[in-house]
Amino acid sequence: MGTPSDPFPQILSADQVRFEIVRGVQQIPRSVQRDMLVKDQDKARRAQEAAVAVIHARFDNLQVRSPAAVGSIFQDRSR
Repeated sequence: MGTPSDPFPQILSADQVRFEIVRGVQQIPRSVQRDMLVKDQDKARRAQEAAVAVIHARFDNLQVRSPAAVGSIFQDRSR
């Protein structure tokens, strides 16, 4: 667990998450945006990875948590 000065857990609203994503998209360089649309699949993939890295960096100082995974209705629960 964290200390009293530890900012976690901070729960973001959907609007706050949307804001972080929009700001990240705005920070993607135009050259990367153009490269995501080229026919060269390797170049487009590298550009997409660069774009994702820019957006992902917006979440570096946040903990990301989700509810527990819901089991499949087809999964054998007797184990």
